[in-house]
Parts: sequence; structure tokens; C-alpha cells
Amino acid sequence: MTVEELLQKTEPYELFTNDVHKNKSIRKQLLLEFHPDSHGGEVEYREAVVRINALYEQAEEQLKEGIWIQPGQVILNDTSGKTQVMQYRRKDAFELGTRFVGRRSVLFLLEEEHKEFAGRMTDSLRKIGFADDSMAIEFTKYLPKIQAMFQTMGGRIGIVVEKPQGLYTAAELLQYYDGAMDPRSVTWILSSLYNLLCFFEFNQINHNGITIQNYYISPQYHYGMLLGGWWYATGEGEKLYCLSEEMYERLSPVEQQEGRSSYQIDLEAVHAIGRTLLGEETGIPEPLKNWLMGPALETAYEEYSKWNQVIQDSFGGRFFFEMGINEEKLEQRLGGR
Repeated sequence: MTVEELLQKTEPYELFTNDVHKNKSIRKQLLLEFHPDSHGGEVEYREAVVRINALYEQAEEQLKEGIWIQPGQVILNDTSGKTQVMQYRRKDAFELGTRFVGRRSVLFLLEEEHKEFAGRMTDSLRKIGFADDSMAIEFTKYLPKIQAMFQTMGGRIGIVVEKPQGLYTAAELLQYYDGAMDPRSVTWILSSLYNLLCFFEFNQINHNGITIQNYYISPQYHYGMLLGGWWYATGEGEKLYCLSEEMYERLSPVEQQEGRSSYQIDLEAVHAIGRTLLGEETGIPEPLKNWLMGPALETAYEEYSKWNQVIQDSFGGRFFFEMGINEEKLEQRLGGR
């Protein structure tokens, strides 16, 4: 490795490992190899020493917190002494921490200062009920199944939820379609959300976190799962605990002042998702456009009933539309592994 190559390293894993003792030897060897005294005191070698020490300290801090992140893999040591290992395809930041997306699971790693939100997620899911077995069979398909929950040595909370292979967030599909989706695809996605909101209304709960980042969609089987955002859920009419900035800014001044949960928060989120997914797409049927630009109604049942008429007026009735996703191309565009 040349000094130029070393100075291009910006992440701890590029020089070090998840072994504390081995890292000490690596650091010692690197400092000997790139010490300025051995290279005429050149500036770039002084910078190399600074870079080595900085990345070593970052590696030490990560390992102290029980976290090691490298391309395609995150290793977490929890407070019970177990090591949690996940192979991931993508990672990104969300308002409470970092999200790692694998082929069949999603890990939400909450920062220590947000750890109380993990309990809110489990409490919200625990309160959900079903009228009968057939309702349970239908709607459990769309809800998160928690596979593991743990606390890292540094106090972060990991929540691992099941994600069937072939599901992508609405945000990822929007990226695949360069920021504008076919109105027919958007329509069935919104139909799946309205179906879910009627179920929430049956349970008298509001999710309060429905966004294109939290809704996962199966282009092949035409269904969606609401995996993220459950930490914001409340009962209808209850005081809002917290909202993401995106959701809060969508509230009216009156709603912001009252701070109460209502069905309209989720319903307005569906309208916003529809507008976002359509982007600058041309050829949007006028009834669909007018619906999404208009205000949400008071209840999901009422909204869904009117929505059926919007579909009729826009497309002549319900339909099945094949999205035709090339999964290999999608993964390449998203940077998947």
C-alpha cells in the first residue's frame, strides 16, 4: 500500500479489523511503515500518521460500543454476551439511527438517546387485534414480525424484522423509475395502503409514520408491508408521542397545536405518497390527480369507499397491472450486494 492509497482510506474497516488485539499490531506496523522519519519528513507521511491514528481511534470506539460495520456485514455485540451478525445489501440513516437492509430482514439500529422508541414499537404491535382467524391470516402478512431485539454494549437498540425476499421500499422503487411511477402502479400501491388503514381503524390506532421509506412493496405479488415507523403509533385521539419531521410538517397549524392523533394523519400520508410516487409523470388521469391534491376525509372507511370511485373514474374499474421490475437491474441501481 502506498502513502497515496492510505490517505484515501476513510473508514476503520479499511485498515483495521473487529479484533482489538490484532488492531494494536496493525497500528504498530503501519506507523513503522509510514513514519515521517523514514521518509524524509515529507508532509504526506505526517498526514498518513494522523490518518492511521484517527481510524484506529474510530475502530476502538466502535468496538467499545459493540459495533463493527464493514461492506455487506454488520457485527454487533450485545449486553447478554451474544454476537449478532447480519449480512446487509444496503444501509442508510433514518431519523432514529441506521437501517440495514438484507435479503430477508431489516435491522433498525436505534441510537441510545432514542432507545425508548423500541418499546413503543413492541407495545403498538402487541395491542393489535383481529375479529376472527381469517382477518388474522390476511393482515398479519402486512405487519412486521420481530425476529430479534437487543441492546449493544454502547446502549443502542437493534430491532430485526423479517422481510420476505423481493420486497423494496416505495422510495427504492421510485429511484428505479427515475422519480416518476406509472399511475396504474401508484393506484394499486395506494389501494393496499387504504386496505391497511381500514384495519388500523378497526383497531382504533394510527401509525403516524407512513412514508415511502417505511412501506415495503412486492412488485411481483402486489402487496405491501409496513415495517418501519411503528415507534410513532398511538391510539385514535390520544396525545401524539412524537413524529418525524416529515410527518410533523404535514400537519395543519391546528393539528400541530392540539397534538392529538387522528385517522387523518395517516390518510394525508397516503395522499402525499401518491403525489410523491407520481412525480412529474405525464398522463395522470384527472380524477386521480384531483383526489391526491385534495384533502383526506375523516375516516379510512369513508376514504376507501370514495377511492373505489376514483379508480372507476380514472381507469374504468379495478385492474391488475404488471410492474415488470428487473430485479437485477434494480439491485444494481440501488447498489445492492
